[in-house]
Amino acid sequence: MTKRIVIVGGGVGGTIVANVVARALHRDEAEITVIDATGDHVYMPGWLYLPFNSGEGVELSRPERTLLNRHVQLITGDVTRIDTERRELTVRTNGASLPLRDLSGAEERAAPMSYDYLVLATGARLAPEDLPGLVEGLGRWHDFYSLSGALRLRKALHDFEGGRIVIAIGGIPYRCPPAPLEFAFLLEDWLGKRHLRQTTEIHYLYPINRVFTIESVAE
Repeated sequence: MTKRIVIVGGGVGGTIVANVVARALHRDEAEITVIDATGDHVYMPGWLYLPFNSGEGVELSRPERTLLNRHVQLITGDVTRIDTERRELTVRTNGASLPLRDLSGAEERAAPMSYDYLVLATGARLAPEDLPGLVEGLGRWHDFYSLSGALRLRKALHDFEGGRIVIAIGGIPYRCPPAPLEFAFLLEDWLGKRHLRQTTEIHYLYPINRVFTIESVAE
């Protein structure tokens, strides 16, 4: 009997899961569907490097369809309802709530579609409001966890002439755990090449008593 596997989110995690499962199972074993809000896949880890290069971020985006196994169905829309007890899911696309089974079938629009296995790969969102003072201080702090933030950070670095730079993690968990440490190393190199390292203090703040959660990496 064919199992229906639904993956909500077409980021790195959702895309990898869909492709791995599609390769592991025969078409008759599983019907795999990815639901993504935009249909565009953005390689978010690439934002880390934008402050140090001349890219504009468009090169980090591709249509999600081009990255998925040909046996994986892609639906562009927002999930509006998940009933885990009944294993039912409804997706909103083009302004209408439609079932997963057939987005072209008007007669099925009223009822959600069932699934056998559900994977939630919706990722994380930035929440500066969770850290008191951060929203009010917008413009005096920077991030590389968004395209706009990475581009603003690039401008700030190019205007920087020396002083103190603090790299801080607001709390655990956070998106892409190695990124702050990678940024510290990239910043060290960038400042050195511009003869600013001797006039700059770099402070790295971490929520626990080592520089990374995994002990072997921290050492």
